[in-house]
Amino acid sequence: MSATSLEAQRQHNTSLSVSRLPPEIFTQIFINLAFIDPPLPCNGTEFRAKIGWIAVTHVCQRWRHIALQDPIIWASNISVPSVLGPRWASTFLSRAQSCPLTIQ
Repeated sequence: MSATSLEAQRQHNTSLSVSRLPPEIFTQIFINLAFIDPPLPCNGTEFRAKIGWIAVTHVCQRWRHIALQDPIIWASNISVPSVLGPRWASTFLSRAQSCPLTIQ
């Protein structure tokens, strides 16, 4: 995509109703989504594990920023990294910052 089309897409995205929601609403949605759509290990027919709710960090810059900047999301889902591998455990702990952890 050219810089012009990227800027046009960004302007379109910011004009959508969902773009006016406050970050706190997104955080609650992401926390709920984490329980509904957890990452899953590969099942033999899949090459890689499915990242589940973590896919929201791939939707747009705003969603990624909101998800990455809220340590509660990551502190509440510490059981997830065991499915995805040890590198994810380190990532979750780093993103959880100093929040109390919920480990299952």
